[in-house]
Amino acid sequence: MPLQNIGSRSTGYSLLKAYVRFAHWIIHGRITVNGIENLPSEQPVILAPNHQNALLDPLAVLCFSPYQPVWLTRADVFSSRITRPLLRFLKMIPVYRIRDGADSLVNNEHTFQQSTEVLSAGGVLALFPEATHSYKRHMLPHKKAVPRIAFMAEEKTDYTLHLQIVPVGVNYSHFWHLGRRLAINYGRPVPVKDFLPGYLENPQRAIISLKNRIEQELDPLIINIKNSKFYDGFEAVIRICSDCALPEPETNHCKDWYHQEKFIAGKLNELGKSDPVLSVRLADNALAFEKQLRKLRLRSWLINPQQESFLRIIRDSLLLLLASPVALIGFVTHALPFLITDTIVRNKVRDISFRGSFFFGLGIVVFPLAYLAEWAIAAHFLPEWWQGLLLLAAMPFSGKTAVWWYILFLKTFGRMRWLSIKKFRPGLYTRIHALKNEICQLAGLKS
Repeated sequence: MPLQNIGSRSTGYSLLKAYVRFAHWIIHGRITVNGIENLPSEQPVILAPNHQNALLDPLAVLCFSPYQPVWLTRADVFSSRITRPLLRFLKMIPVYRIRDGADSLVNNEHTFQQSTEVLSAGGVLALFPEATHSYKRHMLPHKKAVPRIAFMAEEKTDYTLHLQIVPVGVNYSHFWHLGRRLAINYGRPVPVKDFLPGYLENPQRAIISLKNRIEQELDPLIINIKNSKFYDGFEAVIRICSDCALPEPETNHCKDWYHQEKFIAGKLNELGKSDPVLSVRLADNALAFEKQLRKLRLRSWLINPQQESFLRIIRDSLLLLLASPVALIGFVTHALPFLITDTIVRNKVRDISFRGSFFFGLGIVVFPLAYLAEWAIAAHFLPEWWQGLLLLAAMPFSGKTAVWWYILFLKTFGRMRWLSIKKFRPGLYTRIHALKNEICQLAGLKS
């Protein structure tokens, strides 16, 4: 793809985007997109998302926005001549960091020039203000690349570009488990023109001011556990207290996992600042509580009277029975490609923060190839050709059904185990409830 055309719309890119979006639907249990109305339709845009989960972050933003953004990507992924054309097709251009060598930083001038050309042509640029991913629900300090590119683009067009910077919050309930939940929040655009008078007077001060504004606008869009000292313990508190009632009437008993967990994270951030001693006690208690539950093969969400329903167990058992034929097809057709993909990723990807991304990237290639191979085999035993095509089309849906079936099976088994503890070990049942209530109360939440 010629450099001057990288920002233009591509039919092949649109088809790939539709396929990757479908793959997102397969692996996620729930996807919510908020604030899509905030995206400008007639102005050049810079998307500025948080960065927690390697390649999956840009794919999430790409799949659930109307744009075909050009991404600024870490330069080391362009080192292979084999993958370089693919990255160009995916509208990626390299950005160099100090770890790539001090001499390489001069190449960023060419990258910034390409970026301004994309924006000047009315295109959409995307880059991460943090410049690296954290693999934690924690926002790192922002760098200056976004405001620098924004001001350069405005400067090139004599300050008539009317560029908008849109903060994007990408949130996961888990970073790699199948069936995880994804919430994407588009914030209100930040008009660069509001900072131009300051830029003309003092460019460096204006760059810092715009950087800080983007960071302020992004923070409300994400679950941000700000205290790194208590991070693991506070994550445990969120898991344990995720079913606690919120005090605000408009969100109380809300089933929106994102707002529930964000509210708890906010309470914990306040506690970490105001009472470090209590924070230590709370974090230690939460981690110890989860360790005890693991020994009992329980999960914290079970410790809730609403989960103690024998009728629910009967209902879910019937659902498992009715769905078992489709789930069985899903397990059979997906066992081999899953094993191949999982084995390759676990053996070759040492950095756990990249495993989810590599599994997804490898999976969107391996699974369709497996479908075709299995369809070719099955077609020999089916009397009609259309039956084979129907089986091929049903394979990804059977896979999603198998994931849903497996998760429901684990939840049903967990409920049965918890009810058996309630009946046959009432002392343990009472102690576990008391420990959870204590943790929620320490966090300022009502269990």
